[in-house]
Order: sequence, then structure tokens, then C-alpha cells
Amino acid sequence: MADAAADPTRTSAPIHDVVMIGAGPAALTAAIYTTREDIDTVLFERGVVGGLAAVTDWIDNYPGFPQGIAGLEYADKLREQAERFGAQIELGEVTRVQTDVKGITDEGMYKRLDTTEGEVLAKAVLIATGSDYKSWASLASRNITPTGCITVPLATGLFTATSVWLSLAAATLPYRKQCS
Repeated sequence: MADAAADPTRTSAPIHDVVMIGAGPAALTAAIYTTREDIDTVLFERGVVGGLAAVTDWIDNYPGFPQGIAGLEYADKLREQAERFGAQIELGEVTRVQTDVKGITDEGMYKRLDTTEGEVLAKAVLIATGSDYKSWASLASRNITPTGCITVPLATGLFTATSVWLSLAAATLPYRKQCS
């Protein structure tokens, strides 16, 4: 007897071609490509749509915006374009870890995801959970001194001539224990 995951007609869980975990610039860009090809795509975002770009004041180093662009405006444009082609964005998250891959169980030709919205089946899963800033306290608790390291997410626009900003930029992901 076939189980519900092997036979999707035997389950009430929605089935999508692609489920993306995260809705930052990488996932939204991927969603533009998938939905333009009529691939049913849903994104789950637990924070803010647009990721770190959405909470960045100003982005000066992204191609196509020679005068720069406000981070929130850039995130809104990404979302608008993805939704224009049919991407569905859900404010929720993958909630249950069932295998080594966070929250994803392989069920034959489908992946089963437990989310805050319920169960979802997908033919493919793209994980684009992005990065997050690390606080000084979390770096200090690991005896990591970021002085002299410049590790900045590409779209933050934190490259300045002041040492204060360079020190703050060093606290962002990814960080390194030693820098040369």
C-alpha cells in the first residue's frame, strides 16, 4: 500500500514545484527565474522579506543602481517583481527538523516540510536563509576580536574611510577568528 507522500492525491498538504526557505535577495531572484518558467514557487520567510537588504539604510555597491538605492526600496522592488511572475510569499518558517537537512524529509519524489502554516510537499527545496549580524557580545563570548578584519555582506555599503565603521563591519557574517 502506497503512503500519502508517495501518492500526493492521498494527502491534503499543498504540493508545490519549488519551496524556498527564506525570502532575501537570493531567494527572490531565484523565484523570479522559476516563476517566469511557470514553475509553481512558494517562499517561506520568518523575518522580513528582503533579508538584510531590507534593513540596510543605503546600498551603494549593487550593479544597476549607479546612484545607490535605499535597502527597503530595493527589497520592495525584488518582492514586487517576484510576485508579478507568480511567486507566493508566506510569512512563516520551516519548524521541524526531521533529517540532517533542516526541516526537510525526502518522501520519494516529494520533500515534506513542516511549517508554521502546516505541512507542505515540494518537488524541490531551495534553502536561502541568508546571514545575520553578530553582536559584539556573541563575538566576545568566543574570544574573537574582529579588529583589523573587514568581512561585510556584499550589499551593506559599509565600506567607508572611518575606522569606526570598519570595526563595526568586522562584526558581520561571515566572521573569521584570525585575519591577515
